[in-house]
Amino acid sequence: MNKKDFIIYLIFLIFIIKVSYSQNNIFEKEKNLFQRNVILYKNGNYDNAYKNFSLIIERLPKNNLLTAYQLMLAKSYYKLKEYNKAIELGNKFLKNFPQSTYCDDILYNIGNCYYRLFRYESAIKIWIDALDRTDDNRLKGKLAELITLAVSYKIDQNELKNLENSVSTGDGQMLIRTSHAERNLRKGDYTEASDILNYALAKYPNSKFTSHANSLLSMAKGKRMNIIRIAALLPLNGINKDMVGEIQKGVEYAVSEFNNTSEVNIELVIKDYGDDIFEAIQITKELARDKSIIAVLGPIENDVSACCATISQYERLPIINPTATRDNLTDLSEYFFQLNCPISMQADKISKYAIDSLHIKRYAIIAPMDDNHFIRMVNQFVKTVEENEAEIIAQEWYYSGEQDFNKYFMKIKRKGLKYSFMDSVLTVDPDLSSKDIDSLYLDYLRVSNEQLLETSTRVDSADIPVTSIGGFFIPIYKEDFRLIAPQIAYSNIQAQYLGNTDWYEIDLLNKNKKFINGIIFTTDGFIDENSWDYRKFRNNYRTKLNKTPSIYNLIGYDSMRFI
Repeated sequence: MNKKDFIIYLIFLIFIIKVSYSQNNIFEKEKNLFQRNVILYKNGNYDNAYKNFSLIIERLPKNNLLTAYQLMLAKSYYKLKEYNKAIELGNKFLKNFPQSTYCDDILYNIGNCYYRLFRYESAIKIWIDALDRTDDNRLKGKLAELITLAVSYKIDQNELKNLENSVSTGDGQMLIRTSHAERNLRKGDYTEASDILNYALAKYPNSKFTSHANSLLSMAKGKRMNIIRIAALLPLNGINKDMVGEIQKGVEYAVSEFNNTSEVNIELVIKDYGDDIFEAIQITKELARDKSIIAVLGPIENDVSACCATISQYERLPIINPTATRDNLTDLSEYFFQLNCPISMQADKISKYAIDSLHIKRYAIIAPMDDNHFIRMVNQFVKTVEENEAEIIAQEWYYSGEQDFNKYFMKIKRKGLKYSFMDSVLTVDPDLSSKDIDSLYLDYLRVSNEQLLETSTRVDSADIPVTSIGGFFIPIYKEDFRLIAPQIAYSNIQAQYLGNTDWYEIDLLNKNKKFINGIIFTTDGFIDENSWDYRKFRNNYRTKLNKTPSIYNLIGYDSMRFI
């Protein structure tokens, strides 16, 4: 390449770079302008958004984002209730840009406009067209729901027949037929519903909505044969699989007992989420879509239950929870039923019992601090005590796995001794201030220590009783029972001890009777072994399963009987 050619090539290269940079710069400006107007739309400022989208389309008819602007203008028309304008613009868009990736969104918007104009048959046809064109799974789900609801509730029999004759796509036909079947199921015409569903499944086997058709078919079959399908959503292979397995056996026993005595039979559908919260959510969504499932028993844990409760509200799926103790779960959904006693209720009940029936006015607390379960329980206990003009004089927290509880009891004992001193001096002089009492107590401790030194007397703290604390609330982990029970005796704090349901261990209570006799605790499951009903149940269970029922067998049995 000679020098002249090189210079020409260099000039051409510089020109290309400048043009490219200029085009990129223009596109960035257009993109920023578009995004600013989209923000107006998202913030609900539809009038200004519409004006800006219109102005840019008019002034810059060849801009790089023309199709995006037209889509947003159509959506703005819809928000402003200018439905006919939105339909007209949408139809022009489909004619001028038939290959645009926005065609599915335009069709969705047109269908929404027809729906708002009460032209339901037209809306359904347009939505089916959008369904066939889109690759967006989220939009597919939304369109399928709209089509199903509109066919089920918004059109008459003649319009339904027109749709069945005019729609040609498999997915559209399947949604129309399943909605038709649902109409018959609501009327109690289970045979006709089954015929419609069998035809649709045979004719359109490759439709994406065959699972919904199959669930409706199961429902129709169950109705004809007096079968009720109930799901049990349990972590069968999770960390608590032994306990959950016992619950499952109790559930199955209740179903067997019911089916042997009733004309209606229950078909139990077992689903395992194995401690995986995401899996539990996915299964709950699947069960909600299966119209043959009328209710779900489960799940077990508080956090999983909260997620499933939210889904139950959206999907209108009754969920009956046997074990969750989290407060306010039922506030998440009117379809979520909590059979176990919430933590705050347990704490509130035992504190009110102590205040109203035992007339206790002064309390101390020791509790685990590494679990929100216990923190919520203690907070409710403290709240109820203080609302009833009683007082908490000491509160100690421990971590799970600790071995030395003596230090916590001794801290509370020292406070109790001070309160014993305070109670004594106030009987002599009720007008003493807290500052005066503190000063007198320091003098008392100094004199007592001097006397002990002079006489070389050794005092075991266990020999000194504390009677100034009326109630001692100790919610525990089950594993801490053996460590805490002896400390109650050793501390010699002569209070009424109060606990949570983890104290309900009959064997341990009997073995530690000398330490904790008289403790009062809440329990979410009490077995009266002398009850005739319990003995009858236990004997029948033993006969059929060769096993004495456990507390978890009973939880499963009672929960299923409740359903």
